[in-house]
Amino acid sequence: MREDSYWKQRSRILWLNDGDRNTKFFHTSTAIRRNRNRISRILGDDGTLYEKQEDVERVFNDYFSKLFAFDGSRTWNGVLDCIHPIVNDDWNRELCRPIELEEVKDAVIQLGSLKAPGPD
Repeated sequence: MREDSYWKQRSRILWLNDGDRNTKFFHTSTAIRRNRNRISRILGDDGTLYEKQEDVERVFNDYFSKLFAFDGSRTWNGVLDCIHPIVNDDWNRELCRPIELEEVKDAVIQLGSLKAPGPD
């Protein structure tokens, strides 16, 4: 455990020293990261295991195309039912009524003498 921690810290020091330079260390680190992040095979919707790069790309493309495609049959009712209004009818009436001169005077008086009007 202690040795793992040592090597992890050592690799970070090397990265800080050599990571941004166009060095063998940089290229090796990049290749290792690329290989670690590569998806070399994937199980399709039909249960088939795909291993060729173009097949893996196609499975991903098909999956996300179906996921984000709009078929025109969706309605917003289910989504909107989950959103509860914050402003009730009484507040809405109060907010929609005309502003009175007295309200404006009160707001201006409440401003500090060294304050500019506008959002903070």
